[in-house]
Amino acid sequence: MLTRKQFLKDINVLLTATVFEEALDNVFRNFSGERHDFICGAGFNDPQMVQAFVDTIEQALDDQEHWVSWWIFDTDFGRERSMTQIIGPNGAVWNITNAELLWDFLNEYEKIT
Repeated sequence: MLTRKQFLKDINVLLTATVFEEALDNVFRNFSGERHDFICGAGFNDPQMVQAFVDTIEQALDDQEHWVSWWIFDTDFGRERSMTQIIGPNGAVWNITNAELLWDFLNEYEKIT
């Protein structure tokens, strides 16, 4: 079982890599007017590596609904605020804007279902 501390650490590693990759992309775009796609495949945010990382987290949490994938990819780590609100199985409204709230939701969801 994945602990809260390890979950938050893992999510933070992935978020940090994503933010770094975005910043690097912005530098290249400002310098050359183009994306740095030639780096992305070997960079921190290689799509296959990220997906494998997310799959591992979901398996460790027994996240069969893929809430972790939803939060990372669809809400962009909670940064896409219009996508972060969901209604839990008990009707409670969750606004999952950070990894701590995602952890809380996952643990509450598991108790309910």
